[in-house]
Amino acid sequence: MEEAIDQEVSLAERYGRPCALVMFDIEHFKRFNDRWGHDAGDEVLIRVAQTVSARLRRTDHVGRWSGEEFMALAASTAIQGAVRLAERLHCDGQLWRGRAQKGRAAPRSGQAR
Repeated sequence: MEEAIDQEVSLAERYGRPCALVMFDIEHFKRFNDRWGHDAGDEVLIRVAQTVSARLRRTDHVGRWSGEEFMALAASTAIQGAVRLAERLHCDGQLWRGRAQKGRAAPRSGQAR
């Protein structure tokens, strides 16, 4: 992820185009891990990364920063686009809240996209 950030910043500087970095975390992840175990927590991390990746363009990147913290790097994206991306990711996160089963997490019924 650090390499992708370095490359995108270099391109942004060279061509005078914007780029955005959106950071986010999973609320109450420690509580989830404590209740359901680390294997289930690992599955949640994988699912979050997959969900976010599916929402990004091919030129964008998602990566785990540390623990339950993630970042999305959006190429050629100004502040308005970064805000929209953050809002979309937040809404996607709301779909996952409240419905976790041991060993797997899933969006609320009827809300998968």
